[in-house]
Amino acid sequence: MQSAVPFESAKVIIQNWFNDFCNFHGKPKAALQFSEEGDPQTGFYAITNPSNGKSTKIFKSEVADYEDSGSVEIPGELKGGIWDSFQDL
Repeated sequence: MQSAVPFESAKVIIQNWFNDFCNFHGKPKAALQFSEEGDPQTGFYAITNPSNGKSTKIFKSEVADYEDSGSVEIPGELKGGIWDSFQDL
């Protein structure tokens, strides 16, 4: 089982993903708010866009898979799901 990415690192990773998503889709960026939910290893990060109050979640395993891939870019099999989550924000 992969180990969870430290919370502070995960926040930076997810914020960068969101910024890339916003750049690609021409959407305004926002400083997201984060909290950890569920099991420390298998839970998720609850993410809220404070500018509109909308929220979504990203599973810890997705961030860990990204770290395992060498942190170059979101692995293709994860990108669709992650970017779909950002549509909710």
